[in-house]
Amino acid sequence: MDEDEKKKRIGFELGSSLESLSVDALRELLAAIHEEAARIEAEIGKKGQSRADADSFFKL
Repeated sequence: MDEDEKKKRIGFELGSSLESLSVDALRELLAAIHEEAARIEAEIGKKGQSRADADSFFKL
């Protein structure tokens, strides 16, 4: 199973009950959440830089 398939298999909604998940499933979920948080932070950084570049350009 490749990483894309693994990511698609994790079906979790924020705030859902964790009681039915095994320790291994919880670890996988936590790893996926960390990966997604890093991806979101990278996107925020890109958008922030694009905004700064645009602001700089239009202040000329």
